[in-house]
Amino acid sequence: MHYYGYYGGINLRIPIGNDDARATNAQSRILLAQAEERLRGTRQNIAYQVREAAERLERDRARIQSAEVTVRFNEQRLAGEQEKTSQGESTTRFVLEAQRDVADARSRLARARSDAIKAQLAFDRSVGDILSSQGIQVKQQLPLK
Repeated sequence: MHYYGYYGGINLRIPIGNDDARATNAQSRILLAQAEERLRGTRQNIAYQVREAAERLERDRARIQSAEVTVRFNEQRLAGEQEKTSQGESTTRFVLEAQRDVADARSRLARARSDAIKAQLAFDRSVGDILSSQGIQVKQQLPLK
């Protein structure tokens, strides 16, 4: 004898509190807040770098002007000492000191110009303009993936 039977069942799941979705939402909000904070920090860092580079550039340009004035003054002083020496009113010691001062002033001027070039490059880099400031043009941009 064969007895046939049927078996059935129902599995019903009803989310009452929806805890999984709330937890996922909370994690997403935390990640969003962290990303916004990193973005804000990055923006502040960029602004700081640009401000520092601009101040350094201004400072180095002022150093160049000051060094140029110093060179002119020391060259005039040297010319005056040489004139006095030719007339017998001064000694070669004062001429040598004036020559040393002129060389020192020219050295400071060269250093100031070099620092100004470095400051200009730092400023261009901080504002994202380093390529165009050097006359380099990008014809085709690589696609971002």
